[in-house]
Amino acid sequence: RNQPLGLEEAQERVKFPLRGVLGPLLWPRHAARVRSAQRALAQLYGRIHDLVRDRGVPPADETALWAGLARLRDPFDPDGRRPLPRARFMAETGAMMMAGFDTSSHTAGWVLLALASHPDAQRRVKSELGSAGLLHVAGGGVNCLGPRQLVYDDFEPQRLPYLCAVVAESMRLWPVGATGSVRET
Repeated sequence: RNQPLGLEEAQERVKFPLRGVLGPLLWPRHAARVRSAQRALAQLYGRIHDLVRDRGVPPADETALWAGLARLRDPFDPDGRRPLPRARFMAETGAMMMAGFDTSSHTAGWVLLALASHPDAQRRVKSELGSAGLLHVAGGGVNCLGPRQLVYDDFEPQRLPYLCAVVAESMRLWPVGATGSVRET
């Protein structure tokens, strides 16, 4: 309940920058609900910070979200060793929670729609993924091979050029991220 209200308010403030100042004067009850939601989200992000820090240094091969958050470093630390300060960590966590999931899931949805609409492209992506060892290979019994673990470097265009082209074209046709302007339909 807090996250949708917070995201809705953030979008409204992009369209109307003075809303943060005028909102409490014009819509005091709504502004109180927004402040309450912001406090609840700050508590949640602070708790996430504490849980991640309590886990300590993640193993080098750990790829879970908590490990990625634990590896965030303060960009103002000349040695690059100091963890991201709590306030900045909370802001990064908020950005991931508020923006990262919807944009990623919507982009994946548009990519799947594009592939479903173009069976030849779908077959070509499947072939490319199979050649990279990223698909289940049915062979029956002991000859059945599972896909290898996907790694970050797989998303380099030289490794999966056709898939990257499909994703880029889908994002060109149906952009889901902010472009500096807001459009309501």
